Amino acid sequence: HRNIRLHEKVTGDLVHQRYKFGKLLGQGSSAAVYEATHKRSKLECAIKVIKKNGDMNDDESMATELEILKMVHHRYILNCHELFETPQCIWVVMELIRGGELLELLIEGGVYTERDAARAMKQAFLALSYLHSLGVVHRDIKLQNLLLTEKDRTSDLKVCDFGLSAQIPRADVDWGDKDAVKAYRGLSDKWGTPQYFAPEMLQKAYGPQVDLWSLGVVLFQLLVGRLPFNEPSNSELFRKIERS
Repeated sequence: HRNIRLHEKVTGDLVHQRYKFGKLLGQGSSAAVYEATHKRSKLECAIKVIKKNGDMNDDESMATELEILKMVHHRYILNCHELFETPQCIWVVMELIRGGELLELLIEGGVYTERDAARAMKQAFLALSYLHSLGVVHRDIKLQNLLLTEKDRTSDLKVCDFGLSAQIPRADVDWGDKDAVKAYRGLSDKWGTPQYFAPEMLQKAYGPQVDLWSLGVVLFQLLVGRLPFNEPSNSELFRKIERS
C-alpha cells in the first residue's frame, strides 16, 4: 500500500509539474474535468481526472477506452495528448473544446437547416469511417457525445466518449470491403443509449453498422427536433425500432 501511495503521489506531482490547472469544467461521481495549460508550450487543454473504483467491469471498460484513446488521432475526434495512470487514478490530457455538446446547441438554437446538418453529418461520418477502419465500434453515438469546437453551427464537430466502445480484431474482416463491413456480426452485448439502438443490436449480432444507425437518429433530431422513437418503456421502444 505504501508503494501504491508513493506511485500515486509521484505521478500526481508529475502532472502538476507539467500542467497548470484552471477552473473545474465538470464533475461526475468518479471523474472531474479541469481546464489546464501546459506550462512549457502554453497549450490550452482539458484534463480529466478519473478515480478508479475497483469494479472489474468498469476497469475493463476503462482499459478499452484508454487503448482506443492511445490509438486514434483525427480532426473530427476529441484527441488525447497524454495519459498518466496509477493503480488508483488516471489523468487524461485532451483537447480543450469550448463549444459544448451538439444537444445544447440544438436546444438553444432550434433545428438545423439541411445545409448545416449535412456539414455536421459529413464530419461525424468521416470520424466513424476512420474508427471503423481501425476496428473500433463506438456504440454510443448521440447528441451528447458530439462536441463543437466553438458555439457556432459551422464549427468543427468532435466525436467523444469511448467508454462503451468495442475493439474488433481487424483480421476478422476485410475493412476495405464495404459489403463485408456492413455484414459483420462480431459483437453481441447491448451497450449504449436505448433510443439510439440499431435493430441489429437488438438482434444480438452486430458490427460497425450500428454506429451509422445511431448517426441517422442524430440527423433526424437535428432536422426535426425530436427523437424518431421515444416510447415510455424499452419493450415498446425496441418493438418500434425492430419494425422500422
